[in-house]
Amino acid sequence: MTKDKGQRTNDLLVEIGTEEMPPKLLAGLAEDFAARLLSLIKDIHGLWEPGKSAEKDWYFSPRRMAVIYRNLPIKQADRQVERFGPAINVAFDATGKPTRAAEGFARSCAVTVDHLQQKDGKLFFASLQPGRTAAEIIPGAIIEALEKIHIPKRMRWSAGNAEFVRPVRWAVVLFGNEVIDCEILGARAGRVSCGHRYHHPAALVLRSPHDYVKTLHSARVIVNDAAHELQHLISQQAHKLADEIGGVPLNGEPESALAAEIAALVEWPVAIRGAFDPKFLSLPEEIIIATLEGQQRYFPI
Repeated sequence: MTKDKGQRTNDLLVEIGTEEMPPKLLAGLAEDFAARLLSLIKDIHGLWEPGKSAEKDWYFSPRRMAVIYRNLPIKQADRQVERFGPAINVAFDATGKPTRAAEGFARSCAVTVDHLQQKDGKLFFASLQPGRTAAEIIPGAIIEALEKIHIPKRMRWSAGNAEFVRPVRWAVVLFGNEVIDCEILGARAGRVSCGHRYHHPAALVLRSPHDYVKTLHSARVIVNDAAHELQHLISQQAHKLADEIGGVPLNGEPESALAAEIAALVEWPVAIRGAFDPKFLSLPEEIIIATLEGQQRYFPI
């Protein structure tokens, strides 16, 4: 997994690339996926450094949702497994011969009866279970997290059985600088992503989780995140153009629902100020605003 044999942790990048997703659902889907996958990796599989807080960043754009987890161990810690079986008087008959109960418990532990111990009046088995590697755990956790995401209506595509909110076109699963070989919703995981559909149509090769955001930016994709970076950029552009004519963009603040929806519709925002024939201003203001915001996703000035 890594060339540095002394390295104990790596960063994990998971990116799911799709057709354009519903903008009003996108942020919630990305956040839900990040939280569910973290819970599976950390709480269910124990793939986390003891005593460390959860370090994750999640991102999205119209055609992708992604998450990065920092400093994941390259394997689970070995753990002691202890199991109690039937009571001694049930496990052996009057002559000391093992009963079916004892033999069944031994089989469930993959040993013979003579390898079992006695503790607190019962048969007892203890063994050291080696930890599984991150590469063994992560693919199944990703698939399970995607299945558990709340999606009002899933769709199928192609001839496969995969279902998601939109067809999946690519998947990236990088642990450090190495690909974890797996299949995610019909797509073979690799390190190849996609930049902007028109400004950078060529394949985009990702080297490591560390330079994910920077590499996408070079391909004309600015991903939104938990800090709403893209919404702030869109708001700044809208306010600048409105200021030039002494106006204010309605619902132009970065935390507005309109800014959030626009951020889920574009990957490389460039604000343009437009106008239309003044005769249309004779319509009631509420109709104009509702049309501009609801149908065109414009900021009325």
